[in-house]
Amino acid sequence: SSGINAEWRDDIRRLLRMAGYDGKPTVFLMNDNQIKSASFIEDINMILNTADIPNLYEPDEKGEILERMQQLATENKAKIEFTPFALYNYFIDQVKANLHICLAFSPIGDAFRTRLRFVLPYRHYLGLY
Repeated sequence: SSGINAEWRDDIRRLLRMAGYDGKPTVFLMNDNQIKSASFIEDINMILNTADIPNLYEPDEKGEILERMQQLATENKAKIEFTPFALYNYFIDQVKANLHICLAFSPIGDAFRTRLRFVLPYRHYLGLY
């Protein structure tokens, strides 16, 4: 289980860096069969709420992100301070602008009802098909 969670966290780091660090419009599609741990749902919830997961990055990774965001802010003539806090918030803003999350859950069974409670706070963003 810890190996699955470690792989998941690596994938999430890559996903957030692609959307925020590289500035690539990104769609993350996940179906209910891919949820191997409750922590997956918790992480998706955090991303939906804040576009971040606490303690996701090691200090050296976070340093790389801040350095890259300083370059991007300069290139884009963004009016932000070059403090770690402001640069990281710029990264988060890029994630929010570029990352779109699609969750495909089967309506069959009790798991759907449980997971629907998880996404209800986001119902104004949902398209149910």
